Amino acid sequence: LVHGAYGLDGSEVVLTDTLQLADLDFSELQASLESIFLALRAHYETLA
Repeated sequence: LVHGAYGLDGSEVVLTDTLQLADLDFSELQASLESIFLALRAHYETLA
């Protein structure tokens, strides 16, 4: 994750990311979500 993170709060996964809304376009949002999904997939067994 470049500008984001995730953590556990009890049994829930909490996601956070830092993006500048003034300059946000669809491709930047998509890249941010994909990086979160890739990180979660890489750590899925640990989180499950």
